[in-house]
Formats: sequence, C-alpha cells, structure tokens
Amino acid sequence: MLTGLKAPLVAGGELSEETQTAIYAWALMSNHAHLLVCSGRLGLAKFMRRLLTGYAVSYNLRHRR
Repeated sequence: MLTGLKAPLVAGGELSEETQTAIYAWALMSNHAHLLVCSGRLGLAKFMRRLLTGYAVSYNLRHRR
C-alpha cells in the first residue's frame, strides 16, 4: 500500500519548492500520510490539491483506470 503514497510525496518535494510550502515532517502510515507543513505563497489548498491530484493520477495509472 505504501508504494502508492511514496511517489506523490517525493514529487511533493518539487511541489513544495514551487509553491514555497515548507514541509517540516511527514509520516507514511499503512493507508494514509501525515504532513506538517507551513503554507507558502500559493496557499495550502493549492499545494494539497496538486499533491493529491498527483496521487490520484498515479493510483489510476497503477490500477489501469
């Protein structure tokens, strides 16, 4: 289950630089993730939308949807 969460979180590093969102800590659980962030210039909603869209795309590709 974790493999589905790893790719978007790794991409989240690039996304955090782009949106100037600081990621202070993260934890991958068996079925979800925890993030400790400080929102940047684009705001938290934009960061989370782009992060979770990346997860949805990778999940759908992996499951051929």
